[in-house]
Amino acid sequence: MTFEAWFAARHPQIPVAGAAAVLRLAEGGATVPFIARYRKEQTGALDEVAIRAVIDGKESWDDLVKRQAYIVGEIERQGKLTPELREKILGTFDMTMLEDLYLPYKQKRKTKAVIAREAGLQPLADWLWDCGHGVITPAHGETPDGHASSFCDPEKGVPDVDAALNGAVEILVERLSEDAGLRSTVRTRFFADGFAKTRQGEKAKPASKFENYFNFEEPVRNLMKAENSHRYLAMRRGWMEEELVMSLGGPTPPAPAEPAKPRAGTPVDPLVEHLLHGFEAAACSKPDFAGAALLKKAARFALRVHVIPAIENEVHKALREVADEAAIKVFAENVRKLLLSAPFGPKSVLGVDPGLRTGCKLAVVDDSGKYLGSTVMHLETPSGLAAAGGILAKLVKEGGIRAVAVGNGTAGRETEAFVRKVLDEAGLRAPVVMVSESGASVYSASDAAREEFPDLDVTVRGAISIARRLQDPLAELVKIDPKSIGVGQYQHDVSATALKKSLDVVVDSCVN
Repeated sequence: MTFEAWFAARHPQIPVAGAAAVLRLAEGGATVPFIARYRKEQTGALDEVAIRAVIDGKESWDDLVKRQAYIVGEIERQGKLTPELREKILGTFDMTMLEDLYLPYKQKRKTKAVIAREAGLQPLADWLWDCGHGVITPAHGETPDGHASSFCDPEKGVPDVDAALNGAVEILVERLSEDAGLRSTVRTRFFADGFAKTRQGEKAKPASKFENYFNFEEPVRNLMKAENSHRYLAMRRGWMEEELVMSLGGPTPPAPAEPAKPRAGTPVDPLVEHLLHGFEAAACSKPDFAGAALLKKAARFALRVHVIPAIENEVHKALREVADEAAIKVFAENVRKLLLSAPFGPKSVLGVDPGLRTGCKLAVVDDSGKYLGSTVMHLETPSGLAAAGGILAKLVKEGGIRAVAVGNGTAGRETEAFVRKVLDEAGLRAPVVMVSESGASVYSASDAAREEFPDLDVTVRGAISIARRLQDPLAELVKIDPKSIGVGQYQHDVSATALKKSLDVVVDSCVN
């Protein structure tokens, strides 16, 4: 398969010729906004979303091809690569399925199965498997115990028949747990019919914010939808804070009128029980074989100890990726709206950084954004409140202030109301605007702010930033690491790398 065919199957709405043009331009160093705005005739007028999809798709394709080559090389080095296996690997373009094919050949740490093979128990495991599937028929009266007796060797760590059979079962457990078809079945069922469940944890707090999740379950397929994924992030955060216990499985069956005594060895989860039947059928198709119980034991261990934990990790990873993508998208859109807020323009502005304990810091910037001066007004005491009106009115009147920008942080609304009242009473018509101060504290303590205003207090720098944000939001906000602007939910729960990549794209796009 070529990249063009692979990409066309995943993005049929993007013309192949346009995708090829995007890749040529990107390889030449062109940015996404540049391609979208100035190379429309080459790309077929693809927008930024489509261009980004092409570039990301090529990265995914390159990763796949690189992984294919690595896997083929590793298996070939082991001398186990057949023409059929090579063809199957090179024809698989799903990373999960590719890893399933590689799993039986992956170099392992010293597992119980590896130790059993080193003790020479592979032939015993093969005999059990072949008898359980009718490939061979045991001799009359031949039992697993009798056949295993010839494999006993204390020097190899196999002192008796039980040890030999246990070692053989470990080899069969590994064989079943690495079967790509069985893993695919479990994966499909968990994604299609699985539920994410939470219950109250040991460290749950009174009136906890996770109270809604103390006895909660929701289908995985629902949480895989972007509009529902925030609930998974909430569940995950509660689990990380140990207020919730989280698990995956089938739907919780309704409680019977009279609780029945559970049968020993019966799985309580209906999904796991159903999957276990499939594993047992794959492990043994001859139920009258004397070693059928051993094969079923191997199936049970393979499913519960190896496959289900691995698939649960895959489900959690997939849910996390969907939730991350949705949360990052919201964050990116909020940053975009903030960066592209309508600028007030080149007019002198008074920036007000509200404060409860230390007073409100006032900073004046001229029509070019240059800092002219600052002062403080105290609204937290009656005497300070009485003096503040005169300070504010004089500053607005004598400074030629065209607008007042008030930060929307703590005490922002109260400060805004006070400023409006003072200006109205003084007959001054300068508009009062609430401005997002997200990230202002980060900027005021940054190297850029210290370099620009080395002699000013951080709170004054914050007031200057608030004033400039009204004049020109984009010019002021690009000085700040976009993730510090803090206009998204769960930003500390999502992938930091993915968040940075997305926000860098937004800033690049907005500036262009």
